[in-house]
Amino acid sequence: YGLQKMTMIILDVLGLAAVVFEVIGIGMFLPILEYARFEGDPSKLAAEGQFWAQFSVVAKLLDLPVSIVTMLVVALIAFLLRQLFLFVSHYYRAVVRYRFDKSVVDSLYSAYLKTSTEYQTK
Repeated sequence: YGLQKMTMIILDVLGLAAVVFEVIGIGMFLPILEYARFEGDPSKLAAEGQFWAQFSVVAKLLDLPVSIVTMLVVALIAFLLRQLFLFVSHYYRAVVRYRFDKSVVDSLYSAYLKTSTEYQTK
């Protein structure tokens, strides 16, 4: 009995993906607050660090405006993806546990059926 390596890898990858999207979602709050503090002034935001240069490049590639709405949507999508990965992880874990429990019950029932009933007649 036990978990197969592939099952453990899948559970680990799902958990890691959930953590990555949570970090992205939480990490977006500092830029959102900076954007609000500087009232969206691009020169002040660029002086704050490399995030704004990278974010503006990605926003231009995706043809999105650099705005507080865009950042809130990115944070929301990251949190939704986190929840999706957590749901899939929990669902998969429940399926694995059910299959494991069923295999144990089936093997015990099979062993029970193969036993001799001599002890009951004595």
